[in-house]
Amino acid sequence: MPVPRHLRGDSLAAIILDSYGNWNTAVAFKKSMKQQARHDELCLIIPGVKLREPVPWGAIPILINIARFYLDWWVDTRNDPDFGGFAEHVTMYKLRRSENSGSGPRYPLHLPEIAFT
Repeated sequence: MPVPRHLRGDSLAAIILDSYGNWNTAVAFKKSMKQQARHDELCLIIPGVKLREPVPWGAIPILINIARFYLDWWVDTRNDPDFGGFAEHVTMYKLRRSENSGSGPRYPLHLPEIAFT
């Protein structure tokens, strides 16, 4: 999904995946991208996507869809079972994705029901 011409700029877009399987989208310059994620979060810079800041309101859904498609592609095409040390993050993301897929009603993920120690 290409970025429309009127949105192109010098800032990078990234996906930040936390240990609960939640993901966020961040837009920042390359030098400040490291500050967008915490030390225990996975930060994936989306290749080929450069945007201008601030991102216009009408373009936010486009950016979120690009990020979601890239994260799904990244998770599905990795052959590393450890995911570079972020296996828990990816496992929780897969659980959230599998529970919230389909055309039926979407229910929140209740972690105590599926995660036992």
